[in-house]
Amino acid sequence: MRVLVVDDSQANRSIARVLLENAGHRVMEADGGEAAVAAASEFLPDVILMDVAMPGMDGLEATRAIRRLEGDVGTTPVVAWTAHDIPGMRRQTSAAGMNAYLTKPVVRQTLIATIAAFGRSRGPNRFDAVQSA
Repeated sequence: MRVLVVDDSQANRSIARVLLENAGHRVMEADGGEAAVAAASEFLPDVILMDVAMPGMDGLEATRAIRRLEGDVGTTPVVAWTAHDIPGMRRQTSAAGMNAYLTKPVVRQTLIATIAAFGRSRGPNRFDAVQSA
């Protein structure tokens, strides 16, 4: 699967890249929300692993922007990935359109299982329509 990893920390992106590539996934990285929105249209990911707290456009705003781009065609799964497991955060990520919630540091098996689950259940998204046109 194609996985877009979004985090302002190069170290976190590198860790996720190694774990996901070792599991057979293709990975593209973005270092912030604006880059994530652009990459989602270009890379056509099957799943997005999105940090929540980033400078500039945070993960919640980026997810909302991606959802607007997708329109009614479908949704690319977005997995919230955060070091700040504070009360109400799960509710905020869900309200923004995120589909799952992982905390850092992430356990390899949990990350791989979460990504794999979305690969099995994923329907079409707007980016699929762009790719097949």
